[in-house]
Amino acid sequence: CLYNHTAIFPPEKWPAGMRCNGHLCMNSMKMSKSTGNFLTLTEAISKYSSDALRLGLGDAGDSLDDANFVETTANMAILRLCNLVDWVKEVLATIDGLRTDDA
Repeated sequence: CLYNHTAIFPPEKWPAGMRCNGHLCMNSMKMSKSTGNFLTLTEAISKYSSDALRLGLGDAGDSLDDANFVETTANMAILRLCNLVDWVKEVLATIDGLRTDDA
């Protein structure tokens, strides 16, 4: 990662940092094909959507511990995103009734 960036990009485009992890965990268990708790990126996007997957992965960990992707977090992200879309649609539908001045 760093080698490629330094060879191709000017210093202002270099990564500010990078993260390495040991094992990837799913629901607090080491992700492994043999245990059956394994998802490819394509499967995960199909199951959760790309936005919910980003939220789940973002919550997976930012520490020295192994990253832990929790399926309930991704599922809750789907619900929260749907609720947000519904709320935005509701607000936009009533936008003509909103105040436009300080009075």
